[in-house]
Amino acid sequence: QAARARPSLSSAYIISVDGREYEARPSFSDMFEVSVEIREAGSDSAFKTIVIGDCGWEPEDPLFDASLAEDDGESTTVCCQHLERLPEGFKLQLEGAVADVICRTPRQHELAKHMIPKPKVDYSKALVSPMPGQLVSVNVTVGQEVEIGQELCVVEAMKMQNLLRSTRKGKIAEICFEAGATLKVDDIILKFEDDE
Repeated sequence: QAARARPSLSSAYIISVDGREYEARPSFSDMFEVSVEIREAGSDSAFKTIVIGDCGWEPEDPLFDASLAEDDGESTTVCCQHLERLPEGFKLQLEGAVADVICRTPRQHELAKHMIPKPKVDYSKALVSPMPGQLVSVNVTVGQEVEIGQELCVVEAMKMQNLLRSTRKGKIAEICFEAGATLKVDDIILKFEDDE
């Protein structure tokens, strides 16, 4: 059996769990055990040491299970589900609770404060392009009433024509692109009128 390479770790991280921040200093004891000194970020309290053992987890594995031992030496087994990989961390589920866990070095954490958050766009009243491609046809007109499942337009991507259907009932308020236009992912092709 080939020996696994030891992951490289920074000497310190700022871990954010749904906005609550912790300072963490990991160090390897052996290949399957890591010791983490942790405390709330900005706190003057002493670091608490947690030893994570019996862990052979890889980032693509759906379940993380390991034993955790705190300063007092008492060990518990933890099983956590990895739901999704985030740009700077993971979406995890533990005992029914779901949390976004973001892991940054102190420098990344400091710079992240200056990043403009990506605006959340409401696409509930729009048909967006699910892929880059060319708009082959638009099969509705402004003011037309449409039903759920009705054909709205055709987008060609990689020489395949993709039929886009309505996911809602309503009236077409605006058509943003004409047939022949080049689309990017999430370009709004058409908009629906507001619900009355």
